[in-house]
Amino acid sequence: MAKQGGTAGGILLSLGLATLRLSAAAVVEDVLYNDGGANLTGYMAYPTGATGRLPVLIHAHAWGGLSDFERERARRTADEFGIIGFAVGVYTDSQTTQAAQGGFQVRAGLVGQYAAQPQLFVSRLSAAMAVLRNHTRANASRVAAAGYCFGGTAVLNFAKLGGAAAEGVASVFSFHGGLSGLAAGSGSFGGVRVFVYNGAADSSIPMAAGSEFQEYMTNHSVMWEFATYGQAMHGFTHPTEGTNHFHHEKVAEMRSWESMRDGLKGLGFFNGTTSAAVPAAPPAVATASVTYNDSAVSLSGYLAYPAGASGRLPVVIHVHTWNGLSDFERGRANRTAAELGHIGFAVSLFTDAETAQAQASFQAKIALVQGFTPALFASRLSAAVSFLRGHALVDLTRLGAAGYCFGGTAVLQYARMGAATADGVLGVASFHGGLSGLDALPQKYCPTRVGIFNGAGDASITNAEITSLSAALEASKTQWEFTNYSNAQHGFTHPSDGTAHFQYDKMAEQRSWTSMADFFNTTFAGEGRANSSSCVHASTTETVSYSDGNASLTGFLAYPSGVTGKLPVVIHAHAWGGLSDFERKRAQRTADELGVIGFAVGIYTDSETAQAAQGNYQVLGGLVGRYSAQPQLFNSRLAAAVGLLQSKPRADVQHVAAAGYCFGGTAVLQFAKLGGASAHGVAGVFSFHGGLSGLAAGNATFGNVRVFVANGAADAMIPMAAGTEFQEYMTNHSAKWEFATYGHAQHGFTHPTEGTGHFHYERIAEMRSWESMRDGLKDMGFLNRMSWAAAPAPAIATASVTYNDSGVSLSGYLAYPAGASGRLPVVIHVHTWNGLSDFERGRANRTAAELGHIGFAVSLFTDAETAQAQANMFAKVALVQSFTPELYASRLSAAVAYLRGHAMADLTRLGACGYCFGGTAVLQYARTGAATADGVLGVASFHGGLSGLDALPQKYCPTRVAIFNGAGDAMITDAQVTSVSSALEASKTHWEFTNYSNAQHGFTHPTDGTAHFHYDQMAEQRSWASMSDFLATTFAGEGRTSPASCVHAHAPNTTATPSPDPAGASTSPSPSLAGGNGGTLSPSPSPAGGTLSPSPSPAGGNGGTLSPSPSPAGGSGGTGSPTPTPMVTSTSLRKASWTPAAMAFVMAAPAARALA
Repeated sequence: MAKQGGTAGGILLSLGLATLRLSAAAVVEDVLYNDGGANLTGYMAYPTGATGRLPVLIHAHAWGGLSDFERERARRTADEFGIIGFAVGVYTDSQTTQAAQGGFQVRAGLVGQYAAQPQLFVSRLSAAMAVLRNHTRANASRVAAAGYCFGGTAVLNFAKLGGAAAEGVASVFSFHGGLSGLAAGSGSFGGVRVFVYNGAADSSIPMAAGSEFQEYMTNHSVMWEFATYGQAMHGFTHPTEGTNHFHHEKVAEMRSWESMRDGLKGLGFFNGTTSAAVPAAPPAVATASVTYNDSAVSLSGYLAYPAGASGRLPVVIHVHTWNGLSDFERGRANRTAAELGHIGFAVSLFTDAETAQAQASFQAKIALVQGFTPALFASRLSAAVSFLRGHALVDLTRLGAAGYCFGGTAVLQYARMGAATADGVLGVASFHGGLSGLDALPQKYCPTRVGIFNGAGDASITNAEITSLSAALEASKTQWEFTNYSNAQHGFTHPSDGTAHFQYDKMAEQRSWTSMADFFNTTFAGEGRANSSSCVHASTTETVSYSDGNASLTGFLAYPSGVTGKLPVVIHAHAWGGLSDFERKRAQRTADELGVIGFAVGIYTDSETAQAAQGNYQVLGGLVGRYSAQPQLFNSRLAAAVGLLQSKPRADVQHVAAAGYCFGGTAVLQFAKLGGASAHGVAGVFSFHGGLSGLAAGNATFGNVRVFVANGAADAMIPMAAGTEFQEYMTNHSAKWEFATYGHAQHGFTHPTEGTGHFHYERIAEMRSWESMRDGLKDMGFLNRMSWAAAPAPAIATASVTYNDSGVSLSGYLAYPAGASGRLPVVIHVHTWNGLSDFERGRANRTAAELGHIGFAVSLFTDAETAQAQANMFAKVALVQSFTPELYASRLSAAVAYLRGHAMADLTRLGACGYCFGGTAVLQYARTGAATADGVLGVASFHGGLSGLDALPQKYCPTRVAIFNGAGDAMITDAQVTSVSSALEASKTHWEFTNYSNAQHGFTHPTDGTAHFHYDQMAEQRSWASMSDFLATTFAGEGRTSPASCVHAHAPNTTATPSPDPAGASTSPSPSLAGGNGGTLSPSPSPAGGTLSPSPSPAGGNGGTLSPSPSPAGGSGGTGSPTPTPMVTSTSLRKASWTPAAMAFVMAAPAARALA
């Protein structure tokens, strides 16, 4: 390495100019220098193309010595900030070698050496500063220092001992740096600003040590900021490695980097704007005052949004102080629009009269604040969100809430009660909010993200409150952060008002605003929220010991908080690893979300559980083999668990179900098959990725136990043939069953992925299978529910409409919630071979009444063809045979084109369902890629024909696909199921296939005296509930494949093209409501009437009326569901009753002919 000789202040400087090289966007060089006789090495990264002297950010290494981690942080500094990144050595070169080659003891010894001589930190970092003073590119008067772990301690000592101030360093940033010994002795921080970032779960830095150091800095007049990140352990910025010392945590790493970036901006290190306190609304912001209701209570609000905005925008709700809604909150809403580009919605929790009282009298404020319960906070904020649901500019998938003082408490209580999650609010931010009572039960914070910005000088906040709230948030597993600002007092964001209540602090206000902006930007981008399956709500739990004969067993009970009386129970049987935190969390989730008792039980004895925990693959395989060879052990173990429940006064032993995972899934299936479940009154069993080997052999005694099986299509341990064989076995033994297959899911899809390769977590399959279990428990009477077949409420409006497909006139039927304003999701319903009828109109009614969406029953036939189809079997067959895949697509695209001109249709949330012929239609619509091109997010087929759906092209992806099929449907063959499953799996789209036992063709449709429709109440109810969940998650942005991951199989001699934009080619609504291709609306009481079009003012909400008055539910007279009829179970009768014409329809395979 070339050296430049000479000394500077006793420091020998050696720049490695010969080693200049390029990073992605930075020039880098190695630097050799000395601290007295100690040889040190550093690494510099400069932004490409920059000229002149630049500010510098030093990076001090962790206990492993200077490594690629610190070099990468230096490069990132240059690339992202446009300044010099300088990774420096605190260890000497020989110590760095020792640390790299040594183990835990070597590194601990080095750390101990420096901890005993903290002046070494000062000396080493001062040596780095000497390098900068002699460097032609460095602006040595503008330097900051960051450190990680050991390096974090180094920069804090550098500041405390006066080295940073003496060297002119502006600030230091400590990432998970140890605090031991720092709160002792004298400190000479000078004007150096100190930023500390710690993990709440860092066992090496207890919370008490953080509180002590904050107090120490305050006593030494330091300007500081201390951020704690929930769920983060030690070394959260650093890649996890084998020593268990570093635990990378993505959210904490991201948020702490953003905070450092914003801190450097505030110090003037690079371009960045600083915040003003309460700016007036810039000209580019439009505003509106609005009113809305919470039940019968009228409330006021204030909207600010970017002028001229189109499309849907995120919303940040702003909740007022104890003064009530004022210009302060309106100013924050204005800023939200002007600076962040979001909608700012300043809301009132008080009535106008209460606001006037609060602003007039101190005593009135106190009385109002004391009158608010957590439930009232939640109710008021839910009313604000309800208003937003009717607003044409609002993106309901990106909602956040911020509150100040009283409002800060409000948003935290809103999260704690679970109301924020229920309303779809992704994150809440509290500014100087009161913290009392936030550790109370229930604690349903998760998965709502929580940010708390607090003044360290706020006399109304105690350390005990901070500790208890932090513990509650940490226990919930939500993502949270708590930032303390030095010296800031209560109300630091609010203009001082001459009282002791608001004490404006410019630095804390600017820093907290910037942090909130980053917090919501990442949240709205889908980052930083806990997976709901990981959430823990504060249930009451109990560990229990019991026995099965001489076998000692352990279980874990979770009870819903705040619920009294006897409750149903869901047993959870463990995977092959034995009872673990996974099953305990499923039990807690059962209590938290379903409101029943969750009971995680042991199949293994206590000694076997210990073996499993310590053993390897062979040990686990041996345990599984033992139980597989003695399946009566499954019976015995689960019977013992049910026996224990007899002794639990809270357990309703008349309502018990059992779920199992992997090995536990096999266990509950054996429990059902061998008669144990029936003998012990267990209503249903749910197997999640449970092995099926040996289950389709021998006798069975299922009794009335319902069996639910959830498997992964990509589970190499459970081939599709095994699933088919077990379904046939259950049918032959008169079991009531349901079998769901989830596309792309491998073995163990509900379980966190771990190192053995046995479990492969798949989020969509986990979510959908949990929803399926929940709905199954509802259906069995375990949970409070409305009747599945309830008639649509009268509060819907309907309209008959016409539209065109290239000159062909078509009819449709719209149903929508009466009085709705703004845009709503749409579910298209496609008819059977009978043509558009009261059946599909009833499904549209139900969509509006039960789901709150627009139901659009469409016709693929002309009116004349519909009349023919409804009069003559042969006409039906001829019509069905005439439809090609292209005609299906064209007819459905025409329906979507009509919706583009409809003021109520949210074109970003479209789905399509079809029945029989219509089920085939929506699947062909997806296969040809037309659904994707039209912006239809998902399709659901009910008893649809499956022939020809493996034909080319296969452009299913990214349209999400659900197929609900009757296992007794003589028209569907195993070969068809296999081929369409293979095509969907190859496409990489998210798909699912559910089979319902005994259900025949047309199971959702009223039996009509022919062999074609066979209503099955259980299959109809279950498939409707599953479709509702499927579309709800789809419309919420879940469960769709990224277009970049799609695989399209094309026919020969065609050119592959990228997937169309899922949003569709044309989503701007036409001024005409009738829209489509020149369609018309009739009769008058319809969406075309009145002043349905949203006002140009985004005040929207409940503005705009539907006139004239909506018609009754109409359609099928508002029944929405057919009359139940007995199940037909005789296969021979079912097949013998087909007419020749019907069999011709079955065998036709029109899609295949059309491609021939």
